Amino acid sequence: MPILESTGLVAGSDFFLAFSPECIDPGDKDYMLRNTPKVIGGYTAQCTHVAVALYGTIVNQVVEVSSTMVAELVKLLENTYRAVNIGLANELAQMANVLGIDVWEVIRAAATKPFGFVPFYPGPGLGGHCIPIDPHYLAWKLRSLNYRARFIELASEVNGEMPQFVVEQITEALNEQAKCVKGAYILVLGVAYKRNVGDVPTMPVLITAGYCNMRNSSWIHATSLACYPAVNMRGAWAGLGVWLSLERTLQRPMLHRSIVLPRRDGD
Repeated sequence: MPILESTGLVAGSDFFLAFSPECIDPGDKDYMLRNTPKVIGGYTAQCTHVAVALYGTIVNQVVEVSSTMVAELVKLLENTYRAVNIGLANELAQMANVLGIDVWEVIRAAATKPFGFVPFYPGPGLGGHCIPIDPHYLAWKLRSLNYRARFIELASEVNGEMPQFVVEQITEALNEQAKCVKGAYILVLGVAYKRNVGDVPTMPVLITAGYCNMRNSSWIHATSLACYPAVNMRGAWAGLGVWLSLERTLQRPMLHRSIVLPRRDGD
């Protein structure tokens, strides 16, 4: 806007500025662009009016808010909500592991409550274009205003620990078979950040693989939808299923134990 107004143009009369946050769920066949409500906030009321008229030809429902800043914070709230609740689920997984309790049983039982609870699931970390990144924009802005976004920071810390936690679980599974990580073959089923997509941005499995490679294990990646050319990793994120194949030959792998982490819905 400053660039345009430096030419003498005036926002709201000579040009119309509005912000509408991205709201898509890659791989979702139920909610597409047209039937997902579109939040829009303009720099002026007239800007909002023009933007609503434009998007009204594309989507079924337009949600007007009072400003571009409100519209942007809507997006940051959505992503922070997911990041914080996933962080809670990830910490619950670590706590349940210490207590010797099945975290999946706990979440399944809690999810039967018909009100006041929305299930979130632990995983090997955050992936995608939005959830691992956007909340940090908000935290950065607030730091410049001398405010600390504590939930965002804590969730980031917990979520960032999960790749190492997965490696520890792999090591424990191997130890139960009197094996070590060094020399083990590890088959990874699913490396994209969610199911039914071929996209692999910020995928936590890369970090997990890095930790295991440091311990001299070999990772084998099943082929499906996704491809990460730099490391030749292939797979579809239907969860992270880690099958420990402890044989020295790939012709006759032996399935000893699986560590299954659920898919991520949305971004």
